[in-house]
Amino acid sequence: MANIMANSRSETSSRRIIPTTTINETTVTEDGTGSGIDFDGETADWDKEGENPDDNPAPPPDATSPHTYTKYDTITTYKELQEGETVRHYQPVRFGVSLRYQLDDRWSLEAGLSYTRLTSEITKNVNNVFTTTKIHTDYIGIPLNVAYHLWATRYMGIYTSAGGTVEKATEGSLWQFSLNGAVGVELKLARLFSLYAEPGLGYFFDNGSSVPTLYQEKPLNFNLSFGLRVHLK
Repeated sequence: MANIMANSRSETSSRRIIPTTTINETTVTEDGTGSGIDFDGETADWDKEGENPDDNPAPPPDATSPHTYTKYDTITTYKELQEGETVRHYQPVRFGVSLRYQLDDRWSLEAGLSYTRLTSEITKNVNNVFTTTKIHTDYIGIPLNVAYHLWATRYMGIYTSAGGTVEKATEGSLWQFSLNGAVGVELKLARLFSLYAEPGLGYFFDNGSSVPTLYQEKPLNFNLSFGLRVHLK
């Protein structure tokens, strides 16, 4: 299912493993018994009740059906979803540093640097064996916006903004282009600095990535951005 390619990191795990436990690989068979690697790197065994005599036991998966659990860091790509696979996308959040140049009392220009992580989970069911792969794709971007100020006091302000963003994947050669519109709220920390939050909409153009992402499935999507703003004028 996976070929090596430098554009995302992946992590595979069973959805039913206790999340606070670190296990490298476990397998449970049809009769509910199983074995795996515990946190010391040693093999651990359990029975149907999950009993394990080791000092650092690895808890079993749900023993009602066979599962495999594997956790690793690698670089993975998917050409398309295969039969028995489903995908779930998480809502991305963008963090950034913005520079604002005030043109007059209402209008301003903005530019900056942003970081976005896209996260997707692909779950595969083969003969009642479930494997979940979590894929992370990170982007560094440069947003360019025009803002119109609706309301402001000494300590906060509300505005609208529109523009575009150019992003580059931190691994590989993927570029992402998007158009964005948002309503923003900023809290002024000092004359030159403020914190901002911007919920809005973005349209993300197809960049030809073979990794399934939210941007591919829903090009028109809700955006949420947070960051620090520096006021140049």
